[in-house]
Amino acid sequence: MIRRLREQDCEASLELTEFSFRLNLSAAERMRRLEQMKTDYVLGYYENDILAAKLVILPFRMYLGGKKLDMGGIASVATWPEHRRKGMVGKLITHSLQAMREQGQTVSVLNPFSFVFYRKYGWGYFGEIKRYKYAVSRTTAIPVPGGYVERKSRRDLAVIRDVYEAFAAKYNGMLSRDDAWWEHQVFRRKLGQLAVDFDESGQPRGYVMYSVEGTVLDVKEFIYLDELSRSRLLRFLAMHDSMTEQVTFTAPAGDLLVTLFDTPPARSEVNACYMTRIVDMKGFLEQYPFESDGEEITLRFQVEDQQAPWNNGRFELTIEADGHATATKLELREVELGSADGGAASGQAGWLAGPIHVFSSLFMGFGDSRSYVDSGLLAGDRKTAEMLDRLLSKQQPYILDMF
Repeated sequence: MIRRLREQDCEASLELTEFSFRLNLSAAERMRRLEQMKTDYVLGYYENDILAAKLVILPFRMYLGGKKLDMGGIASVATWPEHRRKGMVGKLITHSLQAMREQGQTVSVLNPFSFVFYRKYGWGYFGEIKRYKYAVSRTTAIPVPGGYVERKSRRDLAVIRDVYEAFAAKYNGMLSRDDAWWEHQVFRRKLGQLAVDFDESGQPRGYVMYSVEGTVLDVKEFIYLDELSRSRLLRFLAMHDSMTEQVTFTAPAGDLLVTLFDTPPARSEVNACYMTRIVDMKGFLEQYPFESDGEEITLRFQVEDQQAPWNNGRFELTIEADGHATATKLELREVELGSADGGAASGQAGWLAGPIHVFSSLFMGFGDSRSYVDSGLLAGDRKTAEMLDRLLSKQQPYILDMF
């Protein structure tokens, strides 16, 4: 049976976490995690009243098109070996969709151990990240505009909190962090050195968190609000050239740092990261920050979702001139799929049809409707796809936090 974890099961849950993720926790860290479990939303699969598998739903606020949405982060999915390949995790995942829907979390994100596995349950590609590795000497010649960089500590959270939020709002999928997340996740996992960039008027405009490991300067977070700030921070990192040889960090897939180099960096690779899923199609569409097209537009979607029956079916979406959206799930008798052109030629609402994982990737900003139609991942006509693309957020998907 599946039920929410009871307080007396927290120790068993932590033992499963330690085993599955090969953790060797200190006594203090065990105490911290046990205390945290009392408020976490942990779903357990029990066999003979013994915890056999579990997952955690983390309550996040996530940016999408500059707007904050409630998001359920799936984490710590684990099963004891003797209970694996019995379908327990699949049942937990399906159960989690109902739980997230009840909590108003219309979208979910997870860091998969297997993209293929979670695709079966409706999660699609979240996006891509770019990983850089370059010689520190490459940036020593970057011009230094007015302003300055100062080293700070975790006591200076107030200095960088708003800078992070302003940066995060520019991307789809970035978390809006509360103080507890900063303290227990960001600082505990990432903080080695913290350097903050200030403009000429003394206002913080960016920061870097980094550590030096051997001859490699590993940047954990590189946050900047404008190109002047990025230049100052890059030059600051270059000042470590007497003790390091290489710099590594991640950036959004569309980052253009390479344009600052005379020759390409030693390594620049793009990798898929995370997966995302629309939990509640109707609720998600009505919360989505559509861009205004100056006129009212109606679109229709046929969604295939075997794990969430409330998503499986046909939806009519009306987007008003100001971007406000209303979504209605249609009964089968109300409308039939239109002609091959989606009804666009006659002025009727156009159709796009496909599985939930494709719609999830699309609305997160990974690709565009026209490309999905051209590749056959969505069924519909290009005119309808182009209409939707005009209304979707143009921001890139990106995420810095691990969970």
